[in-house]
Amino acid sequence: MAVAALLTANGVIIAEQASGRDLITLSRDGVDNAREAVARLLDPNKESTDKVAGQVLEQTTTTTAPGETTTTTGAAAVTPPPVETPTSGPAATAPATTPTTAKKAKGGTDWAHVADTVRPYVEKETSLPFKGAVPVAVLDAGSFTNRLNAVRLNPAMERARRAEATLRALGIIEPGVNLADQVKRLSTGSVTAFYDVKANELVIREGNLTPFVLKTIVHELVRADYDQHFELDRPDLTAPDDETGVAWDSLVEGAASRIESRFIAALPDKDKQSVQAEQQRLASQLPKDLPDYVLVQYAFPFGSGPRFADALMSNGGAARVNAAFQAPPRTTEQIIHPDMFLAGEGPKPLADPAADGPAVRSGSLGQLMLSLMLAQVLDPGDAESAADAWGADRYVAWQNGGQTCVRLAITMDTPEKAAELGAALADWAQNTPGATVAGQGPFTVTRCA
Repeated sequence: MAVAALLTANGVIIAEQASGRDLITLSRDGVDNAREAVARLLDPNKESTDKVAGQVLEQTTTTTAPGETTTTTGAAAVTPPPVETPTSGPAATAPATTPTTAKKAKGGTDWAHVADTVRPYVEKETSLPFKGAVPVAVLDAGSFTNRLNAVRLNPAMERARRAEATLRALGIIEPGVNLADQVKRLSTGSVTAFYDVKANELVIREGNLTPFVLKTIVHELVRADYDQHFELDRPDLTAPDDETGVAWDSLVEGAASRIESRFIAALPDKDKQSVQAEQQRLASQLPKDLPDYVLVQYAFPFGSGPRFADALMSNGGAARVNAAFQAPPRTTEQIIHPDMFLAGEGPKPLADPAADGPAVRSGSLGQLMLSLMLAQVLDPGDAESAADAWGADRYVAWQNGGQTCVRLAITMDTPEKAAELGAALADWAQNTPGATVAGQGPFTVTRCA
């Protein structure tokens, strides 16, 4: 996905995909599969799914005694779900969508029943039967936010703190930017459910079952299914100071988002529009002045990941997607150009550049971040073109008094692309105080800040 497009994407630090993404074309069995799952959810005794598309999701709910199902009323007046107040951070608003009919437990939705009903749909889409039930934890707004912060936000903020000095030295973020604080601003309280990969548990925020919440549960149960088969908690991929974590997230979220999109596309038009309206509403809450890095880093898996998953599906179906979890992509170039991943083309061999002091970080920047680095002083389209046909890069960072210095080695796939990158790096260095560029391919970039 283009950097320019990523800069307009919805924030995705915690759970939600980029807004406005086109839904993929469904095959007939995909539509029927989703409709059947929804039909079973709304009425476990329903034998036909014909009515699902036109009316069931429009109906309202009434709470009943334990073990009973809800009572439905056609064309009844709908009251928006109540607003939930979080214990900290920006205001969290419950999805402004039409409440749907679902089996109820005393005092609220039977969320375990919801998850159990969706499971067959997920299994058919992934071609992976669940190995066991997925435990469901339903939490009030405050407890949900605390759990979400512990599982996703706090680790993301810690990664931002670790990366901040390196990104500043490369000119990717401005001096004075507190990157962890900027990452935290992406948390707008919009998350309704998430899968905890360490606890192996689906965590749901108390509230009404709406089309928006339902599609989120589908997404998170896809992640749970893959986790049971391939283990999504992969420190070997997410811990290093390089792009492997972004590539891994792109596979995981891309595969889940592809199936989520199929589910959304099978909903009745009114509920499909409701989901899209809620996505747009959440996108409008995103702060307008976030650093480019924050938007690009966290939007990329949800923007480019589904395209990557589509390419795998077109070249081997669900079996090829599942194989990718066993031998995953490790570069953002492979996500941007799935044909390279399918062909088994990884980065070229490239030695680490020498540091002028004890190294504090080292790794690979990758095509995505190289594009963003150049885009700080060049036109985004020119920056992307210059970074395309990326061959490999390696960087090392060290301390020089109060400064962090970074040295970056870059090689390209062809002499022609090396010449293009060389010209782009010269322009970048001219407009980035203190930066130097040596070589004609491989290139060595050095800067302290």
